[in-house]
Amino acid sequence: QKGHKVIINTARAYIGIPRQIYDIPLDGYISSLGLEVFLDGRFIHRKYMPCEQIRKIAKYALEHGLGLFFEGDKRMNLNWVSPGDIHASDMSEVEAAISEFGFCKAVLDSKMSEEHKIILSEGYQRVSNELIALGYDKTSGMKMVGDFYGVPRENMVAIGDTDPDITMLSYAGIGVCMGNGSSNLK
Repeated sequence: QKGHKVIINTARAYIGIPRQIYDIPLDGYISSLGLEVFLDGRFIHRKYMPCEQIRKIAKYALEHGLGLFFEGDKRMNLNWVSPGDIHASDMSEVEAAISEFGFCKAVLDSKMSEEHKIILSEGYQRVSNELIALGYDKTSGMKMVGDFYGVPRENMVAIGDTDPDITMLSYAGIGVCMGNGSSNLK
């Protein structure tokens, strides 16, 4: 059946999307900068960070007292307090969490030094303060949606306001920058 599909494409993890958004009758979500794609009531794609990478980042953060959190099935905080999340204060708690849940990305404290951010992001790309798998962005999620529904990019419309939206707006047949959009986007 022909018709429009409305998908939210966000840097937030699926778990971090405000619950009231789920009351809106949408067709799906691209979240975590393309690492999670949820369509027709199910995940069609979810790229988890390998456990070894989580261990490496967590160990370094705990040893240096750096605040960060991992997001995926749940949110796991290290040296960062947020209600309702898993709090890991040592590697045994990190191991317990990764044995039970998958995590897609790491979010670094914006106050963290550039040196620490570079060390933590080895093997991953940094988008703002987020560490995500190489090759992912909002456009990769749009490609998955297009493949799933058989919609060519020329028939897609994207609306954005921040720098991570640049590739998404360029990819869509029609790209719209919000009035409050970043100067790089305009």
